[in-house]
Amino acid sequence: MQDNFSISNYIKILIIIEDQTNISFEEILKLLKLPKGIVLTNLSKLIKENLIKFENNLYKLTTLGESWLDDKLTILKKLDYDDRKFKLVFIKNYSNRSCKTLFVDKLKKNGFVSFAYQVIIGKCDYDANIHALAKYYKINEIEIIEIGNFQEKYLDYWDIAKIDDKYEQFVINAKTVLSNNRLLTAIRINAKINIYYFANILISDPRIGTRGINYNETIKKALGYYQKIKIFCYD
Repeated sequence: MQDNFSISNYIKILIIIEDQTNISFEEILKLLKLPKGIVLTNLSKLIKENLIKFENNLYKLTTLGESWLDDKLTILKKLDYDDRKFKLVFIKNYSNRSCKTLFVDKLKKNGFVSFAYQVIIGKCDYDANIHALAKYYKINEIEIIEIGNFQEKYLDYWDIAKIDDKYEQFVINAKTVLSNNRLLTAIRINAKINIYYFANILISDPRIGTRGINYNETIKKALGYYQKIKIFCYD
């Protein structure tokens, strides 16, 4: 199976299990072609996090695993207009620096970036989600302010060039999927893995679905290739 840019083995295994519904360890090895130890380590982690379960010598997704993957792909349904609002998150009080770092890192994995000292900017559906995350990481006090009108100058806080590089890598991966003459199962799984990667780029890109922001040719090309490969795996 092709090496997909910035997609962990953990995610690849989860997607393979989702695709196959019920799959044995040997079948996972055959599809992924990784050392047994690496596969076992990731399977153990997925089980520990209750994303998959092992029954009758077969691995399958849990209900949590299904919803976890669905949540990651939700952004694909909001390509025309994303109704999430841009928020500034002020970290006002915390007891543990390590917990604060974990809180910020978690937000950054969901498209937020640093705006100022202990201030993060990004898109979010509900303030309650951020407050719940802050509580989980034992942040004593945060303040969330909605940005009424997003201005293009705010894009300077994101590394747009790096995001565009990821779009270009996605296009390369998508072309590989389209030119692949292997078994349909392998093509479908590769398409799903690359679409997951594409969804993560979209989450990190503040331009997506933002009113008044025009997409450049790199984004348009990536969107076109997404449409081409999704026919292998999604309606």
